[in-house]
Amino acid sequence: MANRKRTKAAKRARKTPREPAQERKPLWKRWWPWVSAAVTIALVPLLINLASAHYGAQLALDQAGEQEASAQAGAEKAKDAELARKPALLARVRPVHERIWAWTFPEPVDESVLRAGSVAQTPEERYRIFSEQHGVMGSWNAYYLGDVAKRAARHQISLIGNRRENVRVLDIRANVLKQGPPLDGALVTQPPEGEGPVREVLLDLDSADRRLLLPDENENEEALPKPYLDVKYVTLAKSEEIVLDLNALTQRNYYQWELVVTVAYEGVSEEQVRIRSDGTADGPAFEATAWSDHYHKSVLNGETYTYRGGRYWLNVSNGGAFERTG
Repeated sequence: MANRKRTKAAKRARKTPREPAQERKPLWKRWWPWVSAAVTIALVPLLINLASAHYGAQLALDQAGEQEASAQAGAEKAKDAELARKPALLARVRPVHERIWAWTFPEPVDESVLRAGSVAQTPEERYRIFSEQHGVMGSWNAYYLGDVAKRAARHQISLIGNRRENVRVLDIRANVLKQGPPLDGALVTQPPEGEGPVREVLLDLDSADRRLLLPDENENEEALPKPYLDVKYVTLAKSEEIVLDLNALTQRNYYQWELVVTVAYEGVSEEQVRIRSDGTADGPAFEATAWSDHYHKSVLNGETYTYRGGRYWLNVSNGGAFERTG
């Protein structure tokens, strides 16, 4: 009986078709899931680290930029603080060595010194010799304000902006520190063969307001000068410069004076800058004095002054001979 069952089972097995063998996958397909998983596990932390490093670098750059901007702002504040300790305008002052000149002295001066200065080889040497005797230099030429003749002491003054903001000049005028009669120690001059005009801007020290004046641009001798800043608009950027060829005028006095420049700039509506003959606020004062000479007395409205040490001139019509005239 058992044998019969086994025989039937074997027959059924022979009658049932045999299933084909399952196809085996290539090796790379069998390993790829494992490889990709391993690569993913390895790369994710690396990518995270790279992203973190990039973010950190960007953050460091941003912080460096902020620090640089902060440092720049701090540097600018320091510069502003340094500038605030100085005037809003800086000044350079240079005496102008006139070709035809006059020197007046407060006391008599030895004639040999006057001669040495008069015939000096250079204007700078003459300036040194006469300055040691406290002389006041001026131009031979007179300037007429209306029908009044005045003597001129001439300087070239440079005004230089000294703020990061633009500095606007509101007013320029003289402040008199001392006033008295003309110097009467001695007078030495080099007169010209003919006269020329006084140039550029003027300060009438005899006037009440002593504002900076601008002669008529058309050289109309009858036209009175106008206040300089009524005609000109002056604004100076940092280190920008304007040069004034300035003539201080007087008819019958001696003055010690300083220049007062009123300015405005961002945050400051009005500030005064004082300028003396060395360009500083507290140096030696500018000086100007009236003078007269027999040769030229008509220009000074017929007046002559007495000089205790005498009058002298360098006679250009006589080959530059040094002569005493009074």
